[in-house]
Amino acid sequence: MSDSLLHVRRSDGAGVPVVLVHGAMDRNTSFAKVAELLAPRPIVRYDRRGYGRSQAAGPGDLATHVDDLLVILGSRPAVLVGHSFGGLVALGAAAAAPNLVPAVGTYEAPVPWVEWWPRREDLLAADPRGAAEQVMRSFIGDARWERVPARWKEARLAEGAAMAAEMSGLVPPDPPFDPSRLTMPVVVGCGSATGARARRGTDELAALLPTAARHVIPDAVHEAPVTDPPGYAAFVRATLRRAEGAAR
Repeated sequence: MSDSLLHVRRSDGAGVPVVLVHGAMDRNTSFAKVAELLAPRPIVRYDRRGYGRSQAAGPGDLATHVDDLLVILGSRPAVLVGHSFGGLVALGAAAAAPNLVPAVGTYEAPVPWVEWWPRREDLLAADPRGAAEQVMRSFIGDARWERVPARWKEARLAEGAAMAAEMSGLVPPDPPFDPSRLTMPVVVGCGSATGARARRGTDELAALLPTAARHVIPDAVHEAPVTDPPGYAAFVRATLRRAEGAAR
């Protein structure tokens, strides 16, 4: 495919670019303040297919999102930093093209290949809009959800199809990427105030990766790119330092 089907934002700067990859039911604007804090580092952020201004590209499974990211990279190396499901996209792209990825950062990525990870397959298949509403209510709270404009609410409900597609096929027992190909530095991030499921998932993901280093954002929750941009920017910088150290 061409990345012309996706809404991509690129900023100029010095050094190896950083590509910020958002999670489910999200979009690139969640990284706006993080990108400002990382200046003058060149930053690429984009709406993944099926979300935001890339909704017209249609939904896709994880492999399709990985292919999209590889097209965005082209032939230029970049550090990949993914939030939530975006972490799986970043890891998948790094495993597919390790020569293009000097380091990966993944913040509270899901681990749907482990038996204990909760799944929504039935709800996603039968009622993707209902699943999208559940996720959005968990993100912003019931009161705010009830107050948002109908047009905004409809746009988010329509993204349920994208969430259903990207989660398809992600079942036990195997991860959707080859851990042995991830020989570059990987920083596995987590917030100290996040939930028990995210903490356990972070632990199990770190144990799977041969070069994993842990990074905890103090007092942060899952939505750290929005709720704690300075903390998330520090996580990105920690990933950049690992990339620079490996290059020496």
